[in-house]
Amino acid sequence: MKLSLFFLSVTLCFQTYGFEIDKRVVARTEEFDAKIVTRRLMDLESVDSYDGKYFKIVYKKNKEAIRFDENDGNIQLKAATTYYHLNKARRYFVEVLNSDFVKSLPKTIIRIDILNKYSELGHFANDNLDPQFNNALSIPTGLGYPERGIKPWNNEIWFRPSKRIHVSELSSSNSEELQMKTIFKRYRNQTHMVSFKNFLSKLLLGDAWSGGDSTVSNVMRLAGTSLFIEGIYRSTGIAMELFKQKYYRLDSALVPEVIYHEYAHVALSDYLAITHSTPVNEGLADYFAGKIANSKELATRIKDYNLFSGKKVRKKQMYRHQFESQDYANADFVFGLLYETEKVIGNKGPVMLYNVRTMIETDSSIRNQLLEGILASCRQYCPIPGLNHIQLLKLFHYRGI
Repeated sequence: MKLSLFFLSVTLCFQTYGFEIDKRVVARTEEFDAKIVTRRLMDLESVDSYDGKYFKIVYKKNKEAIRFDENDGNIQLKAATTYYHLNKARRYFVEVLNSDFVKSLPKTIIRIDILNKYSELGHFANDNLDPQFNNALSIPTGLGYPERGIKPWNNEIWFRPSKRIHVSELSSSNSEELQMKTIFKRYRNQTHMVSFKNFLSKLLLGDAWSGGDSTVSNVMRLAGTSLFIEGIYRSTGIAMELFKQKYYRLDSALVPEVIYHEYAHVALSDYLAITHSTPVNEGLADYFAGKIANSKELATRIKDYNLFSGKKVRKKQMYRHQFESQDYANADFVFGLLYETEKVIGNKGPVMLYNVRTMIETDSSIRNQLLEGILASCRQYCPIPGLNHIQLLKLFHYRGI
């Protein structure tokens, strides 16, 4: 009888508080370096696998959670790392932002090393169809296809395996390369125009050749500058090939900020569809990933698992119309803009910016809807609404919006 009461009390304690275990995970140090360290995993509902109260970590398309005694050390590390950081991300939205939506979310399935593309009807696309690497993906809830035995599913997050690829295999719409070429093209055109105007001015005024050697030198210098800029512009592609990273890979399940970013999409999905990758959607997810990581950088200084450039808050980055296009969805302009917005607002910044999601739509633009949403949310959350409104307008003007 006493033994039965003991097991009953243990069971009740387990159901109330959950199971805990220490595991090795990839985490950031105070210096923002990525190290494999021991961390405690909380809120587990299983004593032998990564099946918790809020997250269940599975391998590929499996239904059962990855076990604690999994022999593959890489899978073990990915399961522990994603479980640890996802719970950290959830706590931020629940405890800091007091999100009722996040509190109400059912258990989220997390898939490690899944190669399949997502299918709205079938959940998983055919195994032979375009296997995926080097990314992570948030999956919306689906109705399934009962006639084919495909059951409905809740939100999921998929982490792809890492694959070393050459730069030539990357899409030509790489945002960093596009930005560099666009900036250089504008600089080249502007320089040509200024030089040409100065050249014409001297030529048409008739003093181009009458001012002695110095004037002739000036005219020749204008022509030389123009030719120099043109030479640099035409060799930009060659220079980029010489100096940029030749190979890329991303082990998304082992980069903490990527994990936070994907969970932020889920946390924002009560208003912003996670099926669309837009500059505003990605920028908001970046901002909250930065808040959870307590960092102005995302996915940087972690070459063991990521050879892409990552993202940073760039305070002097000016708005350009191209930032509205999907090609620039993963640029870091919105990330930096929201960070600067928070500096204006102060402690209420994160709550105010989380509220912005209720005032915009999935396809909202930066220049119009996002700024309008920020200003509207400011009226509710800013500590000094009138003054802060003016400060925000000044910030937007400074950023060229």
